[in-house]
Amino acid sequence: MINTVTHEGVTYIRKGKAMSHAVVTLSTKTNYSGAPRPLVEWASSLELAQKNHSAILARADKVARTGSLGGVFSAEYYSPEHFKYSVIVEATHG
Repeated sequence: MINTVTHEGVTYIRKGKAMSHAVVTLSTKTNYSGAPRPLVEWASSLELAQKNHSAILARADKVARTGSLGGVFSAEYYSPEHFKYSVIVEATHG
């Protein structure tokens, strides 16, 4: 199964188990090549996508309030000066 989502003209593809949605998050924090670094979290249901989306927004909120973030997540990625948006996109299958 090929899962596909397109957001703002960019297409993201995942092979494997069928996924119904993806949460696309973009930060202006760049990768090693200088390009913005998207984060795509695939979900098997709308409910799971909503849960993932809420967690992403909670990370951004925590960094905005405290300036730090525990665990493996980059506080800089979610900082107010870099974090742009996070959206839920419905997947198509091919």
